[in-house]
Amino acid sequence: MQEIAPGVMVATEFRRITVGAVATGDGIVCIDVPPYPDDARAWKAALQERYVQPVRVVVVTDAHRDRLLGLHWFEGAQLIAHDAAFEAMRLLPNSFVDQAADTLATNSEERAGFAGVRLRMPWITFSERMVVY
Repeated sequence: MQEIAPGVMVATEFRRITVGAVATGDGIVCIDVPPYPDDARAWKAALQERYVQPVRVVVVTDAHRDRLLGLHWFEGAQLIAHDAAFEAMRLLPNSFVDQAADTLATNSEERAGFAGVRLRMPWITFSERMVVY
């Protein structure tokens, strides 16, 4: 995790994804989250420890499995996505989480970490641009 500007973090150390976050003073805005359970929990904990704030918002940049599975561990945060990402998520089959976990897990222990994961859907979407206050 690297602070690239005051209150702006980027993390490239997680498998399959680069994530970011902005500490606003009222809470943390994440830009995507890691898909693996241990990585998602570690990212959230590191942010909250560093900034002593809750994660308030997660911006989901697309509907790829690498961006969706980790949302499970950010319950309580508002999810925001573009209309196209939301539509793609809405059309995912009921078996999506299991299929994605089977693909991502490299062993049975890692696969067990995905047990109980549910797909969280954005409550807020936008079509062109959006400002978050």
